[in-house]
Amino acid sequence: MCLGMHDGLAVQGLPTIQYLMEYGFFAFALAGVWVAFNSYLETAAEEKYRVITEYANDCILVIQDGRVVFRNPSCYYLTSLSLSRAAARDLLDIVTSADRKTVFEHFRTLLKGDHPPPPITVRIRRSDGEERWVDMASSLIRYRERPATLSILRDITERKRAEEILRESEEKYRSMMETMHDSVYICSPDFRIVYMNSAMIKMMGRDVTGECCYQALFERDGPCPWCVHDSVQQGEISEVEMVSPRDNRSYHVTYSPVFHKAGPASTMIIYRDITLTKRLEEQVLRSERLSATGQLAATVAHEINSPLQGIISLIGSLERAYQQDERLLEKLSLLKRAFMSIRNTVTRLLDLSRPGKEAKQPTNINRTIEDTIGLLKSYLKKNQVQMILDLSPTIPNISASPQQLGHVLMNLISNSVEAMDEASRLAQHPKTGGTVDKGTDRKIAISSHIDKDNIVINVIDTGPGIPDENLKHIFEPFYTRKKKGMGIGLSICHGIILDHHGVIEAENSPEGGAAFTIALPIEQTA
Repeated sequence: MCLGMHDGLAVQGLPTIQYLMEYGFFAFALAGVWVAFNSYLETAAEEKYRVITEYANDCILVIQDGRVVFRNPSCYYLTSLSLSRAAARDLLDIVTSADRKTVFEHFRTLLKGDHPPPPITVRIRRSDGEERWVDMASSLIRYRERPATLSILRDITERKRAEEILRESEEKYRSMMETMHDSVYICSPDFRIVYMNSAMIKMMGRDVTGECCYQALFERDGPCPWCVHDSVQQGEISEVEMVSPRDNRSYHVTYSPVFHKAGPASTMIIYRDITLTKRLEEQVLRSERLSATGQLAATVAHEINSPLQGIISLIGSLERAYQQDERLLEKLSLLKRAFMSIRNTVTRLLDLSRPGKEAKQPTNINRTIEDTIGLLKSYLKKNQVQMILDLSPTIPNISASPQQLGHVLMNLISNSVEAMDEASRLAQHPKTGGTVDKGTDRKIAISSHIDKDNIVINVIDTGPGIPDENLKHIFEPFYTRKKKGMGIGLSICHGIILDHHGVIEAENSPEGGAAFTIALPIEQTA
C-alpha cells in the first residue's frame, strides 16, 4: 500500500522526503483532531450523564474498593449527610444493622454472578436518626478505568408506610371478621365464595372458598329462591329471617354490597344465629299466655269451688241422714264422684297459675327419674313399654321440687305411652283388621348428663313423633290432639320447669319418635 502511494506520489513529481514530511504532519494533525474530537465526545457524554445524575430523584452511588467514590445530590437529601461526608462514607455505614447482612449478600451475589441480582429492600439510617426504606439495585461498571459498582437507591418510605397502614387496616378488619361469632362469607358477582370467616367454616364443617355458594351451602343447582344477589348488585342492603334447610336453625341474614373500583360489587352475607332468641321469644310468649290462662283459671276455679264445696258438704249431710236408704246412697255416691271429678279438674286448672307451690329441697335428678319409673312400673308393664336408662353418675344435687319434677317426667312418659298406643291402634292390618303387636319396638329412653352449666334430661320414645305444625304449640294451654284431655298437661310441665329457671323443648328424633329435652341450671346447687 505504501508502494502504491509512493508510486502515485512519484508520478505527480513529489520527492519522497517531501511526502514523508507532509504525510507525517498530516498524521500528526489528524491525531490531534482525533484526540480533540474524543475529548469533546467524552466531555459531552460526561455532561449528559452529569445532568442526568444531577437531576435524578433517586440516589446514585458509585462504590469502589468498598467506599463511596461518587454520589449525586439526591443522596444528600436521602441520607442528610453533607456532600463531603457522603462521598467518603461506606455504604454499609448508613444501612441499619438489621439489614447489613442483606446488603452484604446482595453485593456478594453481584460479584460472583454473570447477571445483576434482583433489587433488595432495606432500611438506611439518616444522620438525624430517622430510618428510611429504600429499594436498591446494583450492577458492575468501570469507573475511571477501574472496576466499580453502581447502586441506585429509591426512597420508598412513604409507600412502605402506606402499605403498613393498609396491612394494619386489613389485619384489623380481618381480625374483627375472624373473632365475630356471626358467620360471614363474601360472594363474588358470579356466585363464587371468595372469603369465609372462622365461624362460617365451623358452621359449614369445611372451607368452601372458591366454590359456588348455592352448591356448597345448600346443594342446589341454581341460585336460591330467597337470594337477593341482584338487588345487592344495585347497592341495596337486605335483611331477612330464614330457617336454613341445611341445619334447620333460624338465622337473621344481612346482605350488603362490597364495592370495587372497577366491575360489579361483591356481596357480603352475615348469618346471625337467632335460634335461641326465637325459642326464648316463644317461651316468653308461652309464659305470658300461661300466666293469663292461669289467672283466668284461678278466677273460674274460685267461682266453681265455692258452690262445689257446698254441694259436696250437702251430699255428705244427706248420706249421714239417710244411711238406711241404699238406693239413695248409691245415687248420692255417683253425684259425689262426679263432683269430686269436677273439683280435681279445678285443682289442675289452679296448677296453671301456681306451679311453684311445692317447697324446693336438695334433689338428685337421677333418683327422681328412678322413683318416677318405679311408680309407673305396673303401667309400663301393662302397656308392654321397655324403659332404657342412661344416667350419668356425676350429676350433682340441685335445689328443686322432686314432686314437681316427678310430675313432669310422669306426664312425658304417659304422653309417650299414649302416643304409641294410638299409633298401634291406627296401624291395623289391611285384611284382618287386627292391631299391630304392642310389644313391637315400644321403648322410652331417658338419659341425664351435664352440658356446661346445665343438667340435661332427654326423654325419647319410639312413637310416631310430633307433627311439625304442632311442635310450636304443644306447650300452649288447652292445645291438644287427643280425643280426651284438656291439653294442660304439657303447659303445667312448662310452668314447672320455668319455675326451676330451666328450659323444656320438644322435637322429633332422627328415628321418628318424639324427643323432649329438659335443661336445669346447676347453679341451683343445694
